[in-house]
Amino acid sequence: MSAIIFEKTENSFFLVPSELVDRYLDGASELELKLMLYLLRNGGKLLSEDMLAQKFSVSAEEIMGAVDFWVKSGIIVKKNERYSINFSVKDSRPSYSADVIAKRVEGDPNLRALINGVETLFGKMLSPTELNSLMTLYEWDGISPELILLIISHCKENGKKGFKYIEKTAVEWFEAGIDTVEKAEAKIKESERRKSTEYTVQKIIGAENRALTAKEKECVNAWINELETSEELISRAYETTVEKTGKYSIGYMNTVLRSWHTQGIKTVKDLEKDKKPAAKKTSAKSKNAKLNAGKYAEYSWEILKNETENLD
Repeated sequence: MSAIIFEKTENSFFLVPSELVDRYLDGASELELKLMLYLLRNGGKLLSEDMLAQKFSVSAEEIMGAVDFWVKSGIIVKKNERYSINFSVKDSRPSYSADVIAKRVEGDPNLRALINGVETLFGKMLSPTELNSLMTLYEWDGISPELILLIISHCKENGKKGFKYIEKTAVEWFEAGIDTVEKAEAKIKESERRKSTEYTVQKIIGAENRALTAKEKECVNAWINELETSEELISRAYETTVEKTGKYSIGYMNTVLRSWHTQGIKTVKDLEKDKKPAAKKTSAKSKNAKLNAGKYAEYSWEILKNETENLD
């Protein structure tokens, strides 16, 4: 059964947005207008279609038809089987009052356990703003408490303790299809693997005491994810770069590694194997051809150098 939840406005009176009168007074049906006024009046309460049907003496199907009218109009936003009203900014995220959060916590043990878990993780009571972020992720976005807690723990371990960052990360992950604890654990594991490889590369190029530049990060990310290059091969590419150019060059290393990748060289063993001379004797013409091919396979350094001069 779907739930319709709205924030409370005032105790003694409630606000009716001008847009409701200006745009929908003539176009909406009597039931649709009555429903909207009732929802505005009862902000912060949990209302079901059956309760509303009984209130207006109509069927639940008629109530959901009226709700659908406002959804199609963009006034009511549906997300994860939850409904929220928004007259001003269509894509804004909801804000929950302290009273509403307290009522939800009292009636929902999962939400209560989530808040207790996060407070234990941070070793402090959460502020109203932080509670609102948790509430939004749980109720508005529909993310499970277990997944929220895992993402928060991951962010905290990486020095990201701000709830704006945490909320943004959780939404991005969820919308990218990372909607279970198992998927999140796999992402975290992969992230840690990439970070480990990235640090190894920093040590290889002598940059362990500084952050990688944007270009270096771009290249390293491509080596890890696109080329699936081993750390050993990256180390060999660095040695080759210094040997051939006399200095470290991220652009030159990138060109070398991409050249090896094109040749099907995945490991240092493949590289050594590629350098071995042919076992069988060949004609002078064939031998010269192979030598020339070998020179190109051995990276055509002058060409590579010219190609990468502008990358440094």
